[in-house]
Amino acid sequence: MDQPNKSDVILAVKNRILSMLNTVTESLESERNAIQQETKSSAGDKYETQREMLQADIRRSEHQLNESTNHLDIIDHLFDFHGKIIIGTMVELKQEKQNMLIFIGPAIGDVMVNQTKIKTVSQASPFGHLLMGKTTGDSIVFNQKSFSIVNCY
Repeated sequence: MDQPNKSDVILAVKNRILSMLNTVTESLESERNAIQQETKSSAGDKYETQREMLQADIRRSEHQLNESTNHLDIIDHLFDFHGKIIIGTMVELKQEKQNMLIFIGPAIGDVMVNQTKIKTVSQASPFGHLLMGKTTGDSIVFNQKSFSIVNCY
């Protein structure tokens, strides 16, 4: 399997996080504007329900904003690879006859780099936790499936 350049993967992950950050910032701004525009109607219960729904949306967006900011902080403070899998490591795994690429860092879904799909996995996830500290040649078992570490960088 041709392995994408690690710096390209990090850039793709960072761009995805920045895009998520931009989207949630716009959403939060819109929700805050909506709550300010909300005027109390004669139907008080309807007003209170609408206002509470907007507040819930704001809380959800603020949580996503904090999460995206934390993800960006992780990407900005990656460590160089020194033989064992840590945050920021690219891992090539083989499961049966299928190879896959994993990036240990913020879990933001799959990213595409040079037409290659890379799965992002958090070190705190069960799968990521199993990979931490391993190196090329090691194996892990997850959900009763065996994965061999073909390469890490």
